[in-house]
Amino acid sequence: MACTGCMQPFSFFRKEHGCSNCAFGFCDKCLNKKIVIEKFSPKPVTVCGPCYEKLSKKEGNKNAIIEVTDLQPVNTKTRSEASKTMSNDKWWGNDVLPPPSFRQQYSNPTTLQGKYINKAIEKSTKTEKGIQEIEERLAKLKDVDVEIIRNPRLMVTNEGFEPDEDDNINVEGILNELNQENSNGGKRNNENIIKDNELEKNTLPSSSLNTNLKNLEEIIKNSTEEVEKVYNMTECELNKYKEDISNDEAKLVTKNDDLKDKNEGSKVNNIIKFFFKNKK
Repeated sequence: MACTGCMQPFSFFRKEHGCSNCAFGFCDKCLNKKIVIEKFSPKPVTVCGPCYEKLSKKEGNKNAIIEVTDLQPVNTKTRSEASKTMSNDKWWGNDVLPPPSFRQQYSNPTTLQGKYINKAIEKSTKTEKGIQEIEERLAKLKDVDVEIIRNPRLMVTNEGFEPDEDDNINVEGILNELNQENSNGGKRNNENIIKDNELEKNTLPSSSLNTNLKNLEEIIKNSTEEVEKVYNMTECELNKYKEDISNDEAKLVTKNDDLKDKNEGSKVNNIIKFFFKNKK
């Protein structure tokens, strides 16, 4: 953020302060004037330079001397002219644009809405044209009417189809023909299935034996590998156990030797003590 007056960024030494009238951010140097604003407080309040000038002009107009003169003729304006003058008056002063916080409210909504509406209409028309072109291309490729592609239900339900009165369709005859074809086709299918089963029976023994032999070989290989792994593990554990036993035996031997040395030393000391006592 930067000061709206000097446009220098705020920092630890240059802190932000708000104008009591327009509420914009200013630094200490730019916000160095005070004036009384009756709607906020009777005491003077800190204000920026532009607000100070506007408020001081208003106070000068209030304190101005009013001279009474004869009444002038009433200005008869039409209602439209009065509304125009009211709309042209701006509460923010002589500036062209309102403050940034109010610019969205005072923008011309009709122009913006017109732009957005026109854009939406253009997009919808473009999409509709593209869909129509795609449907026409599909109809040409399939040699079908465009309406069938737009409404695919027509291909199933035949909506809008009106058969001719001269067309006499023998439904029962058609159904009988279909049943005969199905029965003949079923017999042929059964014969083909029986032949296939016989061929499979003849070919199964040799193929099944080969597959079984391969499976047995794989099982034997896996079992031998597992046995070798177990054997190696047991050998390692036995070697470790032997090493532990040998280490324990060596420790016991050293302890016994130390105890013997201590006992012999204590016996010699006792003999020497006894000898000196007898001399005394």
